[in-house]
Amino acid sequence: MVRYFAYGSNLLGERMRERGAEYFSARPAVLRDYRLTFDKPARDGTARANVRRAIGARVHGVLYELARGGLEALQLFQAGYELADVLVECTRVDGGVEVLTARTFMARAERPAAAPPAPSYVSTILEGVRQHGLPEPARDDVLRAAHKKEKKDP
Repeated sequence: MVRYFAYGSNLLGERMRERGAEYFSARPAVLRDYRLTFDKPARDGTARANVRRAIGARVHGVLYELARGGLEALQLFQAGYELADVLVECTRVDGGVEVLTARTFMARAERPAAAPPAPSYVSTILEGVRQHGLPEPARDDVLRAAHKKEKKDP
């Protein structure tokens, strides 16, 4: 079993299963000292989600406990990303917070995407936010990051 922190389109459970990444559990989690960006270039010229170090910021996502081979299955769909070890916070049943180690994908350092994310891609991420009951700031962060990318482009 391996823990995987998702923050982009892999928030959507159906997407995980389509990609062959079966999981035992999925629960809301927070990655501290990172911010959500849309700066990873995709093959179609649009931007994909990424996380970048930013002290004091946070990224809402989902912590999956993957079945054997799940992470390897996901790697086939994550061209241009590298696996990284991170610490995420999850709320316990008793209301406390536990910090757990997880793996996540971060874009390799390359030239940032020139275009904003596709609306359908942003919609997929927002559906994953809804599916897992992430808090309202998660939705706001996705929209703000996507909008910020649009404003930077001519």
